[in-house]
Amino acid sequence: STKEDQQLYQFPPCDPWADKEKLEREKEVVGVYVSEHPLGMYRKQVAWFDLKPFIVPSGAHGSEPVVTGIGMVKSRRDIVTKKGDRMSFVVVEDHVGNKAELVVFPSVFKVIEKWIGEYHVFVIKGNLDLATEKICKVKVNQMVPIELVFSHWPNIGVFELDLGKNCCPEKVEQIKSLMVPGTIPLYIMFEENDKKLVLEAKTTISVSCDMLTVLHESHIGIRIAL
Repeated sequence: STKEDQQLYQFPPCDPWADKEKLEREKEVVGVYVSEHPLGMYRKQVAWFDLKPFIVPSGAHGSEPVVTGIGMVKSRRDIVTKKGDRMSFVVVEDHVGNKAELVVFPSVFKVIEKWIGEYHVFVIKGNLDLATEKICKVKVNQMVPIELVFSHWPNIGVFELDLGKNCCPEKVEQIKSLMVPGTIPLYIMFEENDKKLVLEAKTTISVSCDMLTVLHESHIGIRIAL
């Protein structure tokens, strides 16, 4: 073929896909995620919030345990109750590939309806249904897009920072410089003479992703109780 024919079949270069789009294309073409699980992009948040995988109950009895996890929406089925209220059954996949069926009752559905079509990854808190062992089923109490947790989660209980053996005046000053008044109790843990000590701050604070990122990059342990 001539040089002109070869140029005819040359494709112009294009910008690389964003991680999210690349993973969606992999799933669409290959049927599995190749690079990583999509929720791998949220591994810091999974650690910060101490989010657990959704596990099918086995042999559990008594009151339904409360679980808090992260889920990517795979499908949903909205229905109308006999009273005329809208609710939904949502299937999500967690950060290790486990699936769970969420029962989103009308009171919660009213809150999340404005988000469910726009966002795909949610932090979920609810009661684990012990009546079935075929699928992990969660009766949802709270469900917020992970991008909106700091502004829309109803009640962040405790914010803990673990300095380990690296407690020094510079670290304390760095933490103080990042703190913004709010409603969340702050606890600072550190080690001294091989003993783990906990200090409760006199004031409550607010939390943002930017602040947590700075702390994370400074190798300060983070735990947030939802």
